[in-house]
Amino acid sequence: IIQTVFNLKERVKELKTLYEISRILQDEDTPLKKIFSETVEILPSGWQYPDIAAARVCFSGAEYTTKNYKPTKYCQRAEVMTKNGSKLCIDIVYLQEVPESDEGPFLNEARHLINMLAEMFKMNLERRERRNELKDYKYALDLGYMVSISGADQSFTYVNDNFCKTNKYSHDELLGNNYSIIMSDHHPPEYFIDLGKALQEGKPYWGEFCNKAKDGSLYWVETTIVPFLDDERKIYQYLSINHDITERKSADDKIKQSEQLLKKMQQSNSETKEQSEIYEKALSTIGNLEQKFQELEKKTI
Repeated sequence: IIQTVFNLKERVKELKTLYEISRILQDEDTPLKKIFSETVEILPSGWQYPDIAAARVCFSGAEYTTKNYKPTKYCQRAEVMTKNGSKLCIDIVYLQEVPESDEGPFLNEARHLINMLAEMFKMNLERRERRNELKDYKYALDLGYMVSISGADQSFTYVNDNFCKTNKYSHDELLGNNYSIIMSDHHPPEYFIDLGKALQEGKPYWGEFCNKAKDGSLYWVETTIVPFLDDERKIYQYLSINHDITERKSADDKIKQSEQLLKKMQQSNSETKEQSEIYEKALSTIGNLEQKFQELEKKTI
């Protein structure tokens, strides 16, 4: 019975430590420095001899320790590495000699505890890394692209500043409205057949579109549309990444106009040349006739 009570008390300490640290990790907006500073003070309470235990957490070149921490030979360590290669190390030490147990002076349950805590930290760190990566991607896209997200019903749920600037709508005017608000009448219905087919199949689509801004002006975009699918393979939102190509399309139109004008000039020059040749032949014929007429006159005389 005594051993059972002891085991129960140890498990309660371990669960309490897990709970306290998981509660701190829930807020992913809390700076890491604060998280590590708070959790390192909680760690010793989960071990068998908390009064003589100390803790250290090392991450990304920084070290966080309890006030009484110092390296000893009675150390239990757990190390993990995030997908981006960041290393986290947790050390629990006893500051004085204690009886031997399962792993030196430490219980097997303590090994399970420290490993579990390390994994909890790792998951939190990787979520932060992914979030930072998304921020970096978003920043890069926002610099040069018009970005929008719409739901399955094609109503806007997100638009960036570039999207609003080009379309001359405010965020509030676009959010909740259907994508058709920016569509022009430039393209015939059959132009969208391939787009509709790709999206129905859940495949990304690339194309060029002529859209209409709030003031009625037209602009061209090179667009990549990516549908997002849920676990049942149903589309729940679309990501649209657009690059303004109005100037390029305008230049293309001018080149085409120049080519058409050049063709007309060539045709005109060709016609003029033909006319000149006919005129020269006519003059030559008249000249020949005059010469013959003169010869006839001489013979007559």
